[in-house]
Amino acid sequence: MKKQLLILMLPLMTVLHTEAQVVPEDNDKPVKLSDAIAGYKAIQANRPPANPAKSARKGKLRPPGEKGDYHYQRWLWYWQQHTDENGNMVAPAKNFAELEKMERNAVASQAKTTANLSDWKFQGPLTTLSGYGGIGRVNAIDFHPTDPNTYWVGSAGGGVWKTVNNGGAWVSITNQLPSLSVSDIDINPKNPNVLYLCTGDRDGRDHYSIGVLKSVNGGSNWTTTGIQWNESQMRLANSLVINRIDTASLTLAASDGIYKSYNGGKNWALVQAGNFKQVLYHPTDTNIVYATRFQANGSGPSGEVFRSSNGGRTWAQVTNFGSTSWRVTLAVTPANPGILKAVVASSSFGNYRGLHGVYSSSDTGKNFNMVFDDGGCFQNILSGDVTGQDCEGQGNYDLAIAIDPADADVIYVGGVNTWRSENGGYSFDIVNQWWGFLSWIATVHADKHWLTYHPLMPQRLFECNDGGVYYSDNPQNQTAWRDVSAGLGITQFYRNAVADAATYIVGGTQDNGTKIFDGLGWDDDSGGDGMDCQIDPVDPNVYYTGVQYGVIYRSDRTSFNREEISDNISGNPQGAWITPYLVSPHDHTELYAGYDEIYYSPDQGNTWAAISNLNMPAGRNMLRLAMTPANKRTLYAVPEYTNDIYYTHALSGGSTVTFSKIIPPYGGSISDIKVSPANKDHFWITYSGYNSAQVAEYNTGKWTQMKGGLPNVPVLCFEVDSSNGILYVGTDLGVFYKDSTSTQWQPFNANLPRAHVTDLGINYAKGELWAATYGRGMWKSAKQEYQTEVHVIPFALNSIDLVPNPNKGRFTVTGTNSFAGEQVSVRLVDHLGRTVWSGNGVFDNNSRLDVSAANVPAGNYIFEVSNSKLVMARKKILIN
Repeated sequence: MKKQLLILMLPLMTVLHTEAQVVPEDNDKPVKLSDAIAGYKAIQANRPPANPAKSARKGKLRPPGEKGDYHYQRWLWYWQQHTDENGNMVAPAKNFAELEKMERNAVASQAKTTANLSDWKFQGPLTTLSGYGGIGRVNAIDFHPTDPNTYWVGSAGGGVWKTVNNGGAWVSITNQLPSLSVSDIDINPKNPNVLYLCTGDRDGRDHYSIGVLKSVNGGSNWTTTGIQWNESQMRLANSLVINRIDTASLTLAASDGIYKSYNGGKNWALVQAGNFKQVLYHPTDTNIVYATRFQANGSGPSGEVFRSSNGGRTWAQVTNFGSTSWRVTLAVTPANPGILKAVVASSSFGNYRGLHGVYSSSDTGKNFNMVFDDGGCFQNILSGDVTGQDCEGQGNYDLAIAIDPADADVIYVGGVNTWRSENGGYSFDIVNQWWGFLSWIATVHADKHWLTYHPLMPQRLFECNDGGVYYSDNPQNQTAWRDVSAGLGITQFYRNAVADAATYIVGGTQDNGTKIFDGLGWDDDSGGDGMDCQIDPVDPNVYYTGVQYGVIYRSDRTSFNREEISDNISGNPQGAWITPYLVSPHDHTELYAGYDEIYYSPDQGNTWAAISNLNMPAGRNMLRLAMTPANKRTLYAVPEYTNDIYYTHALSGGSTVTFSKIIPPYGGSISDIKVSPANKDHFWITYSGYNSAQVAEYNTGKWTQMKGGLPNVPVLCFEVDSSNGILYVGTDLGVFYKDSTSTQWQPFNANLPRAHVTDLGINYAKGELWAATYGRGMWKSAKQEYQTEVHVIPFALNSIDLVPNPNKGRFTVTGTNSFAGEQVSVRLVDHLGRTVWSGNGVFDNNSRLDVSAANVPAGNYIFEVSNSKLVMARKKILIN
């Protein structure tokens, strides 16, 4: 147990597939996921073992039993759900196109459907314990040119957020866009209503880019610029700068080169080829621009610096840090405009992703000298070790540097921890740490993606990391760091568990551990990546949480006891990235867990026995398990990334039983399975990927495909309401529902961001549906209780009149005798099908109804009036 507790304290010390650019980001050909995986595995197979003498120093931070490359596994988990029918990776441009179709269809179908009950509200987490805990990954930050309290941040999966009170509160300004990763955000220094957004995940690559987006109204609306990539182009828009004198002049560093625009992004020209990570201006001379490139060549990867002396029109390479260099990040300072500092990560197998060196230029980047190296793994400031005595790091995932704007000798470097130099980079001391190893140093979340000083408050250093946003007005003070992440709704949830009768929610997140909600607030339960989770249906104080590869914990809120119950499984099997397990609906002390085989526990995980003999291929584990209240001997299991379903109707405690196999008549990879609560031979499956079957039903030997009404995006999860039979699916573009009389899925998305919905759960006592999203936190809505399609209630479009029209929210309904003297419900519906205002009223005997709709934003709406017998509506109601 001690071993695994240490793993929870461990930062994710290994990195993604980018070691040799195994996903080509500079061509227009489709990329097969299998080719990217094979390339990664080939690199790992050729990687020499670590130096044993050096590795011995890492024991206290990297305990035995640590498994796998976590950043790669996160990437793989995401992309195995985002391929087409040919196995090609599909970039986010596809989701944007599908959202446009969905919105057009919503406008066309509004007049055919009455309201559903969805009314989603954000549930959190809004706050977290600062330090080791976190809200979610933030990649970038930019500031208002005149208001020091206003700034914007770009997140890894939750879009762009704005604060106007120095982090006291945050608001999303990209709600109308699909789930969005942000690599950079840039504010026009002369007009802060003009914003540019570099889409894609520069560091994690969960999402590739659709290009550069632009807003001219402070983020209320976004449009594409001349840089836009399609669904087969695995490109990244990494870094953008605006010329502070001529703000129509933009320079973009992208994964296929440097682009230049002179008209605010309308048109772009590729001026330098290569995989560029960063671009930045000289502090005072806008003719001088710097950029960094990662170049994979015949002798190995190398980090390079490019320089332009004509504002970015042409470029020349000024230095190459050698074949053992990797990613490079640069910093400048107005304290000495000719100074340029570079922190360089290593590609050497002996110092893998650790520090290659800190370099300095005093002549605007024309020449560089090394001022600091890793000292033979004794001063590796990119490692997770607070002493620097660690050979490796993750410098191609987190690498940041900033120079004090008032003192060019003061430098900060961010890797896993943050370090400070007071002598130009010749020596460093740690100023914050990812875990509380040293009591006199502040604990700030791991993995630093951005360090920068506030331009209007030059003493204030900001840090963006995997947990959120921090700043310090006295960063040399090792305890003076403030977390301003509270209110950012950017948590990336893998799974959730919802108690049936109590307000207990458990959710597993990417890199920010497992979170628990008790109806009053959120608590941090554990660190690392939180995975699958379950709540005891009899005693909700008992719950189960997971960590990568099949580590399972049982916790008790009353006794404050936690035990690693997976350690009780003989052989200590390694499971899938998200290992499935469940509590039996028939006996709350019985558990089932899926690894390469299926295991059973009769006593809440104290003992286990293998009950299957599936003989899975090496490396293949279970992805999903499902049971039904209808039969205590039934269990279904789906191996990861297959189209196979294993099942048994003969469970017998810990005895080994025979599993039969069903192969659905559809291609693709199953993402979820749920069994009917009333029939053991009736179940539903969902498919991830594009152009897939999406949803299929199996009922006593008969298959039925059920994709009507869904956008062509991955379907990630499924839920069935046992009280009324209504079905729900979570997709890349939100939630949809269907009942037994429907032929089509209907959107269930009112007020829900267009986020990836990765899990769904129902609280029956309160009638709530809870949705876990990958990038926008946890949400809940009243669940759908009855059928709402037009054939249930007669519907008449444009059969009523409203005067005046346009109006300011006060109008009179006329033109019908159907509601004379009747109590009715009324509502206004926007173009996305969302109810923006609702109320009740009574028609007078002259069939007139006065309506006063307060606080409705200006726009075009549908007005609907209904009772239990009839619905009437009028389109094109203008409120101004």
